[in-house]
Amino acid sequence: MKTTKQMFLALCSLVLLAGCVEPVDEISENDEMPGDEGSAEDGAADEAVDSAEQELAVCTYNYPSDTGVGKRTSAQGCFKWGDSTLIRYTSKGAVNNSGFTTPAKSGDFEILALGASDGGDTSVEINTYFDKTKMVNQKFQAIGVRGSKDKKIELWVRKNSGQTTISPPSKSKSYNVLVLNGADVQLNLGTITKSTIESSSSSAFKVPELSDATRLNVVAYFGDDPFEVTDTFGGEMIFNNWGFGDGDSLNVVFYQPYDTPPSTIGVYDYDPVGKQYVGIRSHFRRL
Repeated sequence: MKTTKQMFLALCSLVLLAGCVEPVDEISENDEMPGDEGSAEDGAADEAVDSAEQELAVCTYNYPSDTGVGKRTSAQGCFKWGDSTLIRYTSKGAVNNSGFTTPAKSGDFEILALGASDGGDTSVEINTYFDKTKMVNQKFQAIGVRGSKDKKIELWVRKNSGQTTISPPSKSKSYNVLVLNGADVQLNLGTITKSTIESSSSSAFKVPELSDATRLNVVAYFGDDPFEVTDTFGGEMIFNNWGFGDGDSLNVVFYQPYDTPPSTIGVYDYDPVGKQYVGIRSHFRRL
């Protein structure tokens, strides 16, 4: 029994012989025609496209992304953790030491970077938190700190339990909070690891050494110089601000699980006399 495609080809041949129409491009029997049923492979491909479209829809945010003049103060998107479903994230940052509204909702995870330089004596307040009690009272868990009074970086984390605001310590002059959607992932807050670095002369940010790229890597820097990160080498830039205070900078990047962070991050120093910065890198494992 002839297929629809074969009957169509035969009809086209008769019409051409009769001289009723101009010749048309040759149609292969492998070309799909109206009425032909799609193959199983076609159906699978359509399902894959539909799935991808649904995943992209999940990543849609109304939160603004600010990338003006090379600077970034907010970002949003999603990423995969191995074969898991998409994990949605949003971030918010500013040069500010007053309280601010968090984009997190109850059940979300907040990873908070704080940086400051008050131009004081670099021999005091070494590797100590600005105000640990204040942050713990807001249900934050300390991850790590590096630096002295002149330049310092801190990293904190909490699972939001209904808090709507974050109040940084008074000595913190800049912040960025990265929020992971708690409906997509649960972090294991008991297995966080970290590594820090301090440099007084460098043409690039060194990435603190820390093994296990299967985890989420968050890397934050505070510069006692106005550093702009120009190349993350595969990382997601979520905060990039420089030139505030007495010539400082805060830069925050994360690397998706299974994306190995580089050994250095590209930067441009707008005041290359000192080249001083501190950095912290932290691993996060999911439950």
